[in-house]
Amino acid sequence: MSERALRDLYLKGFGIAVRSASPKCVMTSYNLLNGKHTSEHRGLVEDILRSEFGFDGIVMTDWIIGGMEAFGKYGSPTSSNIAMAGGNVMMPGSEHDYTSLLEDLKNNKISREQLEINASRMYLLAKELFQVG
Repeated sequence: MSERALRDLYLKGFGIAVRSASPKCVMTSYNLLNGKHTSEHRGLVEDILRSEFGFDGIVMTDWIIGGMEAFGKYGSPTSSNIAMAGGNVMMPGSEHDYTSLLEDLKNNKISREQLEINASRMYLLAKELFQVG
């Protein structure tokens, strides 16, 4: 899908909703956008949602279920790719996702800085919602 079509068909209304409602959390979809999972798409999460629309909340995935790769050639989203795209919560999340993320951190496939940015967004939301000092 071209960026123009994406903007004309989907992003205009979504941008209006995000700007006017100021949600605290947004969920990505199962969909692929030009062969990439939306949860792993930095252009959607960081560039458009956060930078362009001004969203400062957390981004979570829709529930990722085992065996998703059986439905196509693209495989399942991974915790590291989601984190690199600026996602904060992987649903439902598992010990495998955690150990995979740590392994990718050790192997420099994801930066500590990106993980700190993602974690700080979670902290700031918790602080706001629970009025923590």
